[in-house]
Order: sequence, then C-alpha cells, then structure tokens
Amino acid sequence: MSYGDSYKSEKDIGNSNAENREHEDSLFAKRIMDVPTNQQIKVEWSGSDAVYVGYAPKGLAEATDGWLLWNISWVSNLPVSKLTAYGNWTGRALETFE
Repeated sequence: MSYGDSYKSEKDIGNSNAENREHEDSLFAKRIMDVPTNQQIKVEWSGSDAVYVGYAPKGLAEATDGWLLWNISWVSNLPVSKLTAYGNWTGRALETFE
C-alpha cells in the first residue's frame, strides 16, 4: 500500500449526523449558532418571564453605553414580541426599543 491509498475524501465519507442537523437543504444554508464567549449577559425577570435581556463585552460597566438590549413582551406565558435597543443596562427601562 502506498502513501494515501487509505485516505478518503470528504466526498467519499459523507456528512456526519451533526453536519446533517445543521444544514438546511431547502435553503441551501448552514445553521450557525454563535456562542459569545467574550460577552456578559444580564437578565431581568418578572415572575418566570424574562422582560429585559442585555449583552455586552465582558468588563463593560452596567452604566456604560455599548449594551445590546432586548425588551420581551409576554401574553399568557408566551413571548409575543422582542424589541431591540442599544444603550446601557442601568438605563434599560428608559431606552427606545424598536
């Protein structure tokens, strides 16, 4: 056997189960979930529902602008809208959400 005889290309091997789950054939697209390892997350809860969610780079102060903020509205324990604003976590209730 010479070098490379046992090598199989990706075409010969096919997709793994994980690759098949993340590929959307009907859209010819790949699902990608970005896990923000350099981000901090803050959540304000009302009962069992998240009302405000904020993302910012680790170490950014709560009162410093640079936060991605979501305001989530709930009806009968179901989320019905998610509006976005950019600002700071401390002043989240005063931000203009669109």
